Amino acid sequence: MIKNNYKKLLLCIVIFLFVFICFNFYQDKRMYERQLSQDLDNEMVRLINAIVDNEKLYKNILSSGQMTNGQVYDLHRNYNLIIEYAQKYERLAIQFGYIDRSEVTNNTAGSANAIETFVNSFKNHSVYPLKEQEESDEVVIQLSVELKEKIEQIRKLNSVWIEAADKNIAGITRLDSDVVKFDSNLFREYYGSHSISNDFWVNFVLDLDEGTMDVLSHVGVIDMRELLEE
Repeated sequence: MIKNNYKKLLLCIVIFLFVFICFNFYQDKRMYERQLSQDLDNEMVRLINAIVDNEKLYKNILSSGQMTNGQVYDLHRNYNLIIEYAQKYERLAIQFGYIDRSEVTNNTAGSANAIETFVNSFKNHSVYPLKEQEESDEVVIQLSVELKEKIEQIRKLNSVWIEAADKNIAGITRLDSDVVKFDSNLFREYYGSHSISNDFWVNFVLDLDEGTMDVLSHVGVIDMRELLEE
C-alpha cells in the first residue's frame, strides 16, 4: 500500500515538473517572440520611413535640379538604415527557415550601399555635422544631364521598393503617383504584439530583393555600382 502511494506521489511530482517546465518554456518562447516582434515593429517603421522619405527627397532634387547638404545627409542616413535592416531580416528569414538562402541575393542592401556611397561623394565635409540651417540648405551640386539620369534611375529603384512596401505592409497610403504616406500607428495596431509570427516581413524582403534584381536587369547591369560609375 505504501509502495503504491509512493509511486502515485512520484508520478504526480513528475507530471507537475513536466507541466512546470513546459509552461516555463512556453512563457520564455512568448517573451522571446514579443521581444523580436517589438524589434521588428520598430525597425520596419524606420525602414519604411527611410524609403518613403527618399521618395520625397528625389522628387525635390529632380524638380529643383540641385542637391543640398541637408538632402545628402538625409539620403546617407536613410540608406544606412536600408542596408542594416534589409540584411538583418533576410538573415532572420533564413535562420527561421522561412526562406532558403538561394532565394535572396543581398541585392537590396548591396544596391543601397552603392547608392549611399555615390550620394555621399557630394557631401561638403567641411560643414558636417550640420549645425545651422544655412549649412543644410547649401547647394553642393547642380544636376548635369548625366547626373539627372542617374538620379532618375535611383528613384525608379526606390519606387519599386515603395511598391513592395505598399503590397506587403499595412499603413502605406498612396495619395497620387508621387506622394506616399506611411502611418506607423496603423502599422503597429494592425500587426499587434506578435508581428514576428506574421509572414508580411518575409514577403517584403523577398519582394525588395526581386524588385531590385528586375530594375538592374532592365538597365542591363548586375550591380548598381556599374550604373552609377558609368
